[in-house]
Amino acid sequence: MTRSHKFNLALTIILLALAATGCTTISEKASKIQFHSQLSQALDGCKRIAPVQAVESRFKPQATESLNVKIREAASDVGADSVVTLNMEETMTEVRLQGIAYKCY
Repeated sequence: MTRSHKFNLALTIILLALAATGCTTISEKASKIQFHSQLSQALDGCKRIAPVQAVESRFKPQATESLNVKIREAASDVGADSVVTLNMEETMTEVRLQGIAYKCY
């Protein structure tokens, strides 16, 4: 194997590893939570359960996707079946997503 081929193979392996770490998978409990990006009439008949939040490193690849999964998991943890996001705050090192968990069904 030539030097060029070794370099290309190493580069391909590194790129594949980086792509794999950037993916956010959704847990089974989070997948059952309806996600709303704003208050809507769809929540009119729902019971407000609790405020919820999720925090992620701002340096993590796919931080926004990870926050969406984490806030859905937080809603599931308090017995909700829906969550609406209200606010996203950023600091130098982290991103915080705030929302409200609802029970609709």
